[in-house]
Parts: sequence; structure tokens; C-alpha cells
Amino acid sequence: MPTNTNYAVAVIGPAELISGLQAVGIKAFPATDAVMAAEAFTAIQTSETPFACVCITESIMNQIDAETKENMTKDSLPVILTIPDFHSNKNAGLDKLRELAKRAIGSDIFTN
Repeated sequence: MPTNTNYAVAVIGPAELISGLQAVGIKAFPATDAVMAAEAFTAIQTSETPFACVCITESIMNQIDAETKENMTKDSLPVILTIPDFHSNKNAGLDKLRELAKRAIGSDIFTN
């Protein structure tokens, strides 16, 4: 018989940006740089609470080195999502979608 596991959601980023998310049950891990974010992610990985999703602000994710990113994404859970913050590129989502579409179909379908 399958067992139900209650997964949690975490967010890593500047306290002033993520603190409000605690009101809806998201576990906040304040971080202002890549070192603090890596420490927070280690705490998430070693926590007794299983996490299904970890949201990391875009500016912090951009500071994290490739080896740490590889370590963060090696398992199927938690899923790592990058969320916009105060310093985000306004077209970052569209740029990522454009890149994925180019790889998938070989053409930029978002050009005018």
C-alpha cells in the first residue's frame, strides 16, 4: 500500500523579498549571496522534512557556480525553480522560453 508523504516548499533569497511567503506555508531560508544559498540548500537536503520544490531568486542563482548547481539538481527532488527578484531581467522568462524553443524545433518562433 502506498504511503503519503507530505512535501514542503522552500524559498532561498533576500529576507525582505521572501519573508512574506512564510504566511502561506513556504519555508524561508534567507540568503544574500551564493555561499549563504549553498548553506541553505544543504540544510534543506539534510532536513527531516522532505522538500518537493526549492525556489531561488534569480540574482542569487546567477552567483552560484556550475558545480554547486550540478549538486543541487542531481536528484529528482527537490525541483529547483528560479524566481524573479528586484534585480531580474524583465525578459528573462521569455528569453529562456525562446532558448528552449530554438533547441526543440530549431527556430525562433518568438521573433516578430
